[in-house]
This record gives sequence, structure tokens and C-alpha cells, in this order.
Amino acid sequence: MRRVLAFIAFNVYSGSVVWAFQLNTAYQFDSAMIRRLHGAGVDSPSHWGWGNHYIWRLTAAVVATVLAGFLAGAIARTRGGLTAAVSNLPSIGISIALMSYLLGDNSALVYGDQTFTSHTGMIVAILAGIPATTYFAYLSGQLGASIQLEQFGERTVLGIAGYHWVWLVVPVYLYAMASIMPIANFLSFGFLSDNGSLINMALFITAIASLLPLAWTYWNLRIPTDNFAGSLRSVLINAGIIVLGLVGVAAVQLANKVLLGKLILFS
Repeated sequence: MRRVLAFIAFNVYSGSVVWAFQLNTAYQFDSAMIRRLHGAGVDSPSHWGWGNHYIWRLTAAVVATVLAGFLAGAIARTRGGLTAAVSNLPSIGISIALMSYLLGDNSALVYGDQTFTSHTGMIVAILAGIPATTYFAYLSGQLGASIQLEQFGERTVLGIAGYHWVWLVVPVYLYAMASIMPIANFLSFGFLSDNGSLINMALFITAIASLLPLAWTYWNLRIPTDNFAGSLRSVLINAGIIVLGLVGVAAVQLANKVLLGKLILFS
């Protein structure tokens, strides 16, 4: 039963992280594409697709796999590496299906006013991603199982009650949405501007700060409660942290939208 739960958790969490990457980082590393798409009336980053940023796709897959594999290994307790690697099979199947489609005759992809008919880079990234994600799933699963047994024992999953991981995927996804964009901007700002060190650092600080409410909630959930009043108080405190954090998330996204608009105008 643990391995079934680990399989489900792996795919739900990895899927949410990859989706957060896809909705936030399509435009990275290509200021020319920003201008073309913006000129074609495509204003929302979520409508811009992933473009041809193959390394960024591979990065997203590996990051999602490592995080989800670690959790899956902790849930499985034993043979965490194998459990995580097997849990990665659905994503491999999706990758193979996507590669088969891209190798077909009707695989042109349209982004704004641009049409891409050659997908060699994407296919290479997929071929590299299959063994890479399998390897990292195994390693992170082994690590998660080891840390779970050494530090947390049998009664919790990574220090908190197992059922909390059912709902935590929602704030994890929302905070990933908030932090991935400024982190990606931090890494790629030099491609959009030669004079952005101050904004670059501000983006990095914003990205780290956006994760603090989620970390705070996790540490609160690790504190055991002995009665109903304590449990109710814990629920209210954590709900307040998440709600206030989401207000911060909205502020982060608004700030990045304003910044992106300025980059489009002046890049």
C-alpha cells in the first residue's frame, strides 16, 4: 500500500511542479521572441509555450523528479529508489508519446506568429531526459527513504502526518508558481538586459522570500498537538500563514508582470 501511495504522490507532485515551470518560464532566454509574440498580440506568458528552450525543459523535468522522488522514497520507507524509478514510468511514457508526435508529419508548433517545424533539439532533450530523470528518481528516492528511516521513523512522513501531504500539493503548486518566475528571471536576466544587477538581486531575494510561508507551515505541522483546542489553533495558524502567503504570491506575480512589461518595452 505504501508503494501505491508513493506512486500517486510522485506523479501528482512532479506534475504540479512541471506545470508550474511551463506556465512561468516559456519566455526565458529569448528577448527577441518576447518582442515578436508581444507584437503579435500574445500578452500572457501562459500562452507563449515553452519555445525552443530545451535545456530549461530538461531542468524542469529533473527538478520535479528529484523533489517528487524524495517524497516518494520517504512514503515507501524501503526500496525507495526502485519505487521512485517505477513511479517515473508514466512521465517516460508521455515523453515517448511526445517524441513520436514530433517525429510525425503534422507536428508543426505555432507560437504567436512563429511556426516551428523542426524539433531536433526537443527530441534530443527528451532522449536525454528519459535516463536522466530515471537516474535522479532512483537517487532521490533512496535518499528520501534513508532520511525518513534515520530521522523520522514510522509514524510520520518527513516529520508530519502523512495525510497532510494530500492537501500540501496545492500550496506547493502555488508557491512554485510564485518562486519559479523570479528564479528564472534571476538566471536569465542578463539575456534581456546588460544593466540589471540590482533588479537581478531583487528577483533572487523575492524568489527566496516567496518560499518562506510554505516552509513556516511545514515547521508548524511538525509540532504535535495533544487536544482539540491545540489542533484547531494549529489549523487556524497554518491557514493564516497560507492565505497571507498567497497575498504575497499575488504581489510577486504582479511585480514580475510589471517588470516583464518594462523589459519588453526597453529590451
